[in-house]
Amino acid sequence: MTTRSSQTQDKFIVRLPDGMRDRISGAAKANGRTMTAEIVARLKWSFDATSGFSTHELETEARSEQAAKRLMRIGLIEPDADRLDAIEARLADHEARVAALERKVG
Repeated sequence: MTTRSSQTQDKFIVRLPDGMRDRISGAAKANGRTMTAEIVARLKWSFDATSGFSTHELETEARSEQAAKRLMRIGLIEPDADRLDAIEARLADHEARVAALERKVG
């Protein structure tokens, strides 16, 4: 695999909602990564975790009452969270925390 310098890698400018930059920064520090590495890791995880499923299938499952109850029970969403992006953001955050703990444990 060829590694390209930061000068030649693809760049993408994105607008973040209020507070998102701080959340990314905090997660990056907790995981010992740069903000860019944190964003890339979360995007990669998101694509890997959802490969093989259509957007419709993912939305249907995430919005189903049974899935929402499971996610609330384990603390991944608040009772009023019903949007897929909110669920994905919280799940990615928890996955990052698990990965950080796994690195610490060895």
